[in-house]
Amino acid sequence: MNKSVGDSRAQGWPAWLALASFLIAIAVLKFSFHELWKDEWQAWLIATDTTFSQMMNLLPGEGHPALWFLLMRAASWVGHLFLLPSQDVWILQTLHFLLVASTLYIFFIHIRLRLWIKCGLAFSYFMFFEYGIINRSYILLQLFSFAYVALAQRDKNQPWLAGLVLFLICQVEVYGVMMAVALLAYEVWKNETDAISEKIKSSWQQIVWVVGGLLIFYFTVSTGKSVALADGQQIDWAWSAMALQAITFDTLFIGLLPTVLSQFNLIGFLCGVGVLTALFFLFRTSKSIIIAYGLFFAALLVFTFLIYHGGPRQWGVQLLFFVCMLSLLYADNKMPKWGVYFVAAIIFVQSIHNLKIIKKEVTYPFSNSMAAGTYIKKNIAASIPILGINKPYCTPVIGYVGYRFYSLPYGDSYSYFIWQEKQYIPSMADIENFATTKSVNRLMVINNKPMDLRHYTKLKPVKAFDNPNIREEYYFLYAYERN
Repeated sequence: MNKSVGDSRAQGWPAWLALASFLIAIAVLKFSFHELWKDEWQAWLIATDTTFSQMMNLLPGEGHPALWFLLMRAASWVGHLFLLPSQDVWILQTLHFLLVASTLYIFFIHIRLRLWIKCGLAFSYFMFFEYGIINRSYILLQLFSFAYVALAQRDKNQPWLAGLVLFLICQVEVYGVMMAVALLAYEVWKNETDAISEKIKSSWQQIVWVVGGLLIFYFTVSTGKSVALADGQQIDWAWSAMALQAITFDTLFIGLLPTVLSQFNLIGFLCGVGVLTALFFLFRTSKSIIIAYGLFFAALLVFTFLIYHGGPRQWGVQLLFFVCMLSLLYADNKMPKWGVYFVAAIIFVQSIHNLKIIKKEVTYPFSNSMAAGTYIKKNIAASIPILGINKPYCTPVIGYVGYRFYSLPYGDSYSYFIWQEKQYIPSMADIENFATTKSVNRLMVINNKPMDLRHYTKLKPVKAFDNPNIREEYYFLYAYERN
């Protein structure tokens, strides 16, 4: 490996200063301004408010393997040894921040790439905010994929360790499976021998690790049913063009045009084709890289088109894999001069979008769930039952309150929700019967939409949590008292 290309370890204190600056900025934004929303609390409550067997049985419905849930479960156990049980937010945020710190340490200190490019990419919307501030499992994709790149750039070959990293990527989510298989293809084809059999023989350890990772992923996530089309619809061939735009232009140049989730436009599609063409010419100088990137892109495109449309959060894995391939290309001294300007354009657009989102995060709450949960915890006795009408929206409030709500028609308590479960809308009579069953004279009702008081005549409005927020999560609290 040619070390003259810019080994960041030779950059000395500037790399460490950049690392420290980013960690401080992320810590301030995360711990001072970020409120957890539905998806963050859902995973945490499944990991911590279930038995181990219940958690494993819920994973197919979540669509994620066990690794992130096991980490949260362990963090909760360790955290509660030293902290009060009410510190769940702090524990989850700290766990995620430690993973962010590990990721950026590998990126700044152990990956060979120009420092200004590292700083620009670290401040991209996806690396900084979407995967650095929001407490989701995507940080593990970033951590493990960067760890693989750092290993691949070493002069000393460590196939068993590289294989282990690929195995772990498979345990994050389906996009991790795509990344692991594509990185395995890079591992196989980077071998300079022409014979395929020799390429496979030299990479047998990584192949075994990836096969094992795929099997465990399948058995923890599979429902035993055939994969449905995206959103349960018939094939929408128009979406194939929209999917191409989504995972190219809408991702790398996020914010320049409305995403395809808002509308499809010909200019966006043509820009997507242009971005894909630029990526091809950027990576074609390395056979192993163009094969790996082509395999990943094809898998992501087919999955986005046929299985799950997703949104910017999911499409952002394209940026992560782009960073991996870019680092490998740069370390091999194969980046064309024009590629630097292409990367600079991506960094510029990503940084502008990131600044806009940071401004929103500082100006507005991420969700109103913390405000609702804090109010309930402070003003309503824990002995008073709370009916949460819409489970998915009530879950983050439950996280902040610290105890379960109830649902109808069966009156069961809950903290997390089941994605496929239909939401039951109770009648006024249902609410009255529930109060009778619980033998209480007073209960609370919370919903993400205002209740129609023409039908719910015995409910009294208590407080509305309808301030502007990034996730557009609103809450309306009512009281019911028996005569």
